[in-house]
Amino acid sequence: MSESFRVGLKTYLLPLILSLLTFFVGTRFIDLQTTLWSRDQADILEALAEQQAINIKQQIDSALISLEILSDQVKKNPDISREEFEVVAKTVVSSIKILSNVQLARNGVVSDIYPLAGNEAAIGHNLLMDDNRRADVLKAINSRSLVLSGPYKTVQGPIALIARLPIFIGEGQGNGFWGFATAMIHLDRFETKVGISNLVDSGFLYRITTKVSEREFAFGDRIAPELVSFSREIHINNNGVWTLTVASKGSSNLFAIRMAYGALIIICMLIFYINFQLFRRPSRLISKLDSATKELARLEYNDERSGLPNLHYFTDMFNKNKSNKESRHVGGLLLIKIDNFKMLRSVFSSESLRHVYQDIASVLTTITRKSDLIAQVGEDSFVIYIDNFTSLNDVWICANKISKLLNKQLSFDDRIFQQHCLVGICLFGQDGTDPDHLLKRANIAIDVGVQSNSNINFFSHEMESQFLQMMELEMQLEKATAEEEFILHYQPQVDIETMQIKGFEALIRWQKQPNEVIYPNVFISAIERMGLINTIGYSIIKQACQAQAIFTNVLGRNVGMSINLSPSQFVDPNLFAVIKENILSIGSPPNCFTFEITESLFVDNSANVMDTLNKLRGFGVHIALDDFGTGYSSFNVLRTLPITELKIDKSFVDNVTLNPVDEGITTTIIKLAKDLNMKVVAEGIETTTQHEFMKTHNCNLGQGYLYSKPVSLDKALELLYQEREHRPHRLSVDPMPQSI
Repeated sequence: MSESFRVGLKTYLLPLILSLLTFFVGTRFIDLQTTLWSRDQADILEALAEQQAINIKQQIDSALISLEILSDQVKKNPDISREEFEVVAKTVVSSIKILSNVQLARNGVVSDIYPLAGNEAAIGHNLLMDDNRRADVLKAINSRSLVLSGPYKTVQGPIALIARLPIFIGEGQGNGFWGFATAMIHLDRFETKVGISNLVDSGFLYRITTKVSEREFAFGDRIAPELVSFSREIHINNNGVWTLTVASKGSSNLFAIRMAYGALIIICMLIFYINFQLFRRPSRLISKLDSATKELARLEYNDERSGLPNLHYFTDMFNKNKSNKESRHVGGLLLIKIDNFKMLRSVFSSESLRHVYQDIASVLTTITRKSDLIAQVGEDSFVIYIDNFTSLNDVWICANKISKLLNKQLSFDDRIFQQHCLVGICLFGQDGTDPDHLLKRANIAIDVGVQSNSNINFFSHEMESQFLQMMELEMQLEKATAEEEFILHYQPQVDIETMQIKGFEALIRWQKQPNEVIYPNVFISAIERMGLINTIGYSIIKQACQAQAIFTNVLGRNVGMSINLSPSQFVDPNLFAVIKENILSIGSPPNCFTFEITESLFVDNSANVMDTLNKLRGFGVHIALDDFGTGYSSFNVLRTLPITELKIDKSFVDNVTLNPVDEGITTTIIKLAKDLNMKVVAEGIETTTQHEFMKTHNCNLGQGYLYSKPVSLDKALELLYQEREHRPHRLSVDPMPQSI
């Protein structure tokens, strides 16, 4: 026997034998289960048929006895009156459940019915003249016995079984025919009272047949021959035999058997296929192993997100080529970071992010040469190494192109997002000779450059000291956050007309030491960069809400509270829920609170911002646009967002009485707000002249050192006590800038 034949025998014959064996065992099992199931069904149906037959016989016998009772009453009193009949009939009908009504037919003409309601049409009906009833009527008279007939449609309408007993008066004295006593059993009542309807509701079928009369009658369901069923005979007194058949609606297991055989065939085919694959030559496994090895090698050097080489590849290639570089060789490493990638990731779907990565990869490969190294070195970071450039200007031009091409609006998933790109540059030889040092220093260039709002930055050694200072500040801020060193100061907002305090703006401070308060211009950008803004922001919201409740209690009327929100906080989907929870916890109306935002909020993530602002406004709080007039899209913002308050920037207020341009801008803002039914707050009012100008032009609220500097909670309470007692409340001017 050849080797190829043995291999073929093993590959095909053994799986076939296993499949046939499985089919044989499976068929035996299906046959056994089918037999057991049929037996169980037959036992259940037999019990049901036995019990139902007993119920039917008892009820029918009772109905027939009722006719004997009526016959006896007539024989005793042939001239029985309607009232006397109804007394007897009422007792009979109420005691025998299946009876629909009972009747007397004097001389074969229906004369009395109980109950009469609904049966009036049958009064006067001549049974002897009815072609449909004559055979049964004559049979009853000739046999002088009770005849049960039907089912058929009655004169009244319903389908019914009818039992008639002929009554003869004066036995032995003429045997005179008096008429009939009739019991009518409507089929729907019959089904209900003997329990058949419960049987049907439980999912069973029934059929009753009899041949007692010349014509066979049957009622109930048609029962298919393939259904498992059980029949039981019911012997009706002097009226032959009824046959009751009971079957289950789902008793046919033909479909289940077919499904079982179908499943068995599929299982056998699967067994054949699986064993066929197992017995095949192992060459396929070797081929798959080779493919997997190649794929692992590819993944080792490539980033799946963008398709670019990864950090591992970049490092290996850089070190491989470094040995060929002269000691005086200069190369430029550009680290490109998508600054707001975390926000982008929270907005877009995975598929959209894949397109973003591919777009970035396309831009980088388009503007570089084949000799340049490109790689993705992190979730939001990419690197380009430019070799053999003529001057630093070439590196700057390349970085500038990258910045222009990657700083753009993206639109995916019906969302618009502003992608923001930062570039850090360091030089081979001058700033380091290995990839790790160069990447770290390019990253320092980016981090330090952010502080000066610069998108492109060359590394310098001075940056390292600045970077160390930033690291020191970040460590201190981590500690300050953990120990809750951030507090609030409160600056009053007064009614321009009455000089009454209407509310406060909550301003964050860092209480670093008992007598050392640090202002937000020192640390706000750092906590946003560190991702601490939500933790600190939620603490500030809680403090401000609690302070509002205290202020309201002291003043005896609702006091407004303005709270600043950073654009970074709107990335958190829980922002609205936290604000709502804090306001509800103190019991003050939501309209006491104003949340201040700036136009920079709408540069990124406008869809999320709109959703959160609409929820806040729907809850009842106010939305103020801070520093209004200094942005580039203010009017569009007013048109599309639920803004209720405008804050005139201090830069316009400072020279409002000195500079016609600032005066025109300020009056325009006030008029615009009035036309849009918005409240206006003027910031930075420091002189009575500025106050009088705002009063003349109907500005609503003023805020500034003319009224009070931002003060601690205790001093804010002192202002409110003075307000309550109608005393002046001005404090000395704080040397810190008004805008903080």
